[in-house]
Amino acid sequence: MAQSHSLLLDYLRHANPSIDRSHCRPGTNTRDGSRSKYGSLRQPKDVREWDDFSVSSLDAICNGILGQGLRRQYQFQPYPVLAEFPFREIHEEDSFKSLLIGWTWQIVSAALAAVQDEGLKHPSGEVYMVRGGQAEFPAQATHQEKAANQEKAAQQEKTRFEPDWAGARRRNSEKPLTILPGETKISTKWTSAQVPHVMRYGMLDKDKYRPIGQIYRYCLFANARYGYLITDEELVAVRIDLDSSNDQPATVVRYKSIPWRNHSDAGVPDPELMTVNLGLWILHFAAAWDGQITTDEDVLYELRQREVDPTSMSASARTQGTTTPAGSRTGSRRRMEELNSSFRSETSGIRNTLSGVLFETDDSQSSATPSRRTRKRGSEDGREDESMGRRRKVGRPAKKHP
Repeated sequence: MAQSHSLLLDYLRHANPSIDRSHCRPGTNTRDGSRSKYGSLRQPKDVREWDDFSVSSLDAICNGILGQGLRRQYQFQPYPVLAEFPFREIHEEDSFKSLLIGWTWQIVSAALAAVQDEGLKHPSGEVYMVRGGQAEFPAQATHQEKAANQEKAAQQEKTRFEPDWAGARRRNSEKPLTILPGETKISTKWTSAQVPHVMRYGMLDKDKYRPIGQIYRYCLFANARYGYLITDEELVAVRIDLDSSNDQPATVVRYKSIPWRNHSDAGVPDPELMTVNLGLWILHFAAAWDGQITTDEDVLYELRQREVDPTSMSASARTQGTTTPAGSRTGSRRRMEELNSSFRSETSGIRNTLSGVLFETDDSQSSATPSRRTRKRGSEDGREDESMGRRRKVGRPAKKHP
């Protein structure tokens, strides 16, 4: 196919394919984090909108690479032509991944390669957009976790977390390293419109938080400052900020929604117009230049311990009007188990006491007076004997002997 010269900014702001969502069913997207393969969800201090997600603000972080690259022209292959089936007809999450592989992954990868081939890259090496299984997810335990529980730490290091997507940095002879985790979702099951309701009055709504909590957990264990969720309606860029306003370390999760429908024809003078492909391209460079949440293992250890209380903010709790404070941790779970154990032992004692009262009998009275059931049985037997005798009398005449 013939290549064409395009301004990189225009190439990344081309319209995305239309999607047939009529086959998607609503429902719950991510299972309860405390019982799922992702492990228990972690708890940030707050979830807020990422107001300054833009080319200009992130260009300063990336040493001016974004601005330089976007203003240059490069040779690109023609845009992929995707049939409605099996690419643009979405049934569930896996079918949407086919569209992302056939369209988004190819465009973002070509744009990353074009800029980095000209030397516009981080000194430590190039960054790529790959599937999650193509990169190593760092699950190494901190020295505090090893000291606290050697067995658990060893198991954690054996665990292989695998997000759907990864921004990966090449290493010499090892598998590329994940520096930007990404997850795929379906809009009929979750959208960023639910995020403003995740934190209310300091309380966490776990049902609405799960997808954000999933990518937040990936970021914590990869020590990755950036991540993203991508659906058939939007890209949700995520940034993890440290909050040092208190004595204990805390994080604020910031997010920015970029609609799938956003696009711009060539020549439109609006460098701040954000599209899905442009946003992903920026996130990969941001992760390369400013990729860690913290370099302090003590801080990272503290953040990893803050699990979401599995009993808090469930749908049933909201129905009953009960909530659990956002500061709940693993200790809350232990306290609940202790209270349940205490309650079971108390009810067992009450049950034994009631059983003794209900079935207690006086030996002298029981030996002298038959019980009501015995008396009733006896009277019935007597009536039966009497009736049998009566039948014997009237049934047939007695035999006469000579």
